[in-house]
Amino acid sequence: MRKYDRSGRQILFRVHGVHGNTHQSGGVDEISIAGLNGEPVALTAHKDATTGVHGVGSSEVESKAGAQSKVNTHAQNTSVHPSLRGTVSVDPPSIAKQSTTNVDVTVAGLQTTHRVQVQCQSDLENGLVCIAAYCPSNNTLRLRISNVSASAVDGASRTWAYWAW
Repeated sequence: MRKYDRSGRQILFRVHGVHGNTHQSGGVDEISIAGLNGEPVALTAHKDATTGVHGVGSSEVESKAGAQSKVNTHAQNTSVHPSLRGTVSVDPPSIAKQSTTNVDVTVAGLQTTHRVQVQCQSDLENGLVCIAAYCPSNNTLRLRISNVSASAVDGASRTWAYWAW
């Protein structure tokens, strides 16, 4: 359920209370954050000054310089792969009853580090089910198709949409 303030802006988070500079455990951390529109928001997290424990957990705060360093390192990483979207033609062979086969198709730019989602753009034959999609080697999209029926099924060639990220 979405909630809105009096001016009609969506409320993304709410601060329920603010404590003073000390807490019964003897320590307090204060973190200043800004909302998505730049409005200032105060967030106070309590923890024991010695152990860092609050309730059942603990927390760590990254310094501004440390966080920026991680962002810079990620931005310079040329091995990060782009997201890919498109369609491919998939023509599964005849699949024996109660068995599974791999169907490989070429997708330029697909890498083994991509996560893949596929969707057939029309109904499959009765009994055929795509149980997995992944990239076993660069530029190869593999669909594992199972035949759960009591007889062999030769699937027709169909267009499949893919999304790799």
